[in-house]
Amino acid sequence: MKKSKLTQGLLGLLATAMLLGGTVAVAHEHGEDRGENGPGMHQGMRHMFRNLDLTEEQEAQIKSLMKEQRQARSEQQDESERETHRSKMLALVSASKFDENVARALIAEQQQHHEEGMLNFMKLQQQVYQLLTPEQQEKFRQQFAEHGGRKR
Repeated sequence: MKKSKLTQGLLGLLATAMLLGGTVAVAHEHGEDRGENGPGMHQGMRHMFRNLDLTEEQEAQIKSLMKEQRQARSEQQDESERETHRSKMLALVSASKFDENVARALIAEQQQHHEEGMLNFMKLQQQVYQLLTPEQQEKFRQQFAEHGGRKR
């Protein structure tokens, strides 16, 4: 009896951890875990384009592009899709036998969402880059080469 309760408790903890981990990962991937000015995708972009002496007009254009991208991303996200994913995760974890095919399908779904997010981010970066003057573009290329696109 004790072993059964322990197993149920561990299974419950595992399911909770997986659900929370998946939810946090999805939220992080889609920028939901931070404020508008907090760390994350857009903050990283601000970091990439700092030290370029942007004009007020460029800053306004970049802010507009980022806002459009944020709105498009929020329109793509559907709470019912997230809830369905969480339900599938719970069913997988709490099943008496592990179904690798179901797990792979869930992983593929998450990878697709991540790929779409990264693609949109790269498009946004390219749009912002096009707003730069030739001098700013050169400085950006130098900074990127020095730091490999990573934050310092």
